[in-house]
Amino acid sequence: MGSVYRVSLDGRVACHLDSVSSPNGFSLVMNVDESMLYVAGTHGNFVLRVPFARDGGVAKVGI
Repeated sequence: MGSVYRVSLDGRVACHLDSVSSPNGFSLVMNVDESMLYVAGTHGNFVLRVPFARDGGVAKVGI
């Protein structure tokens, strides 16, 4: 299992996703305004949509 972390500009580290399959096969892409992260797991053939809340936390993750 793998995890997705975010490092803020002030150096704080936050774990936004854990227990994600395919830790060696991730592709990460953000949308233009950086409010949404897409995580593709190549081994499991899936894409997660991870919306960021205004406070920097993660809202409900979708497939």
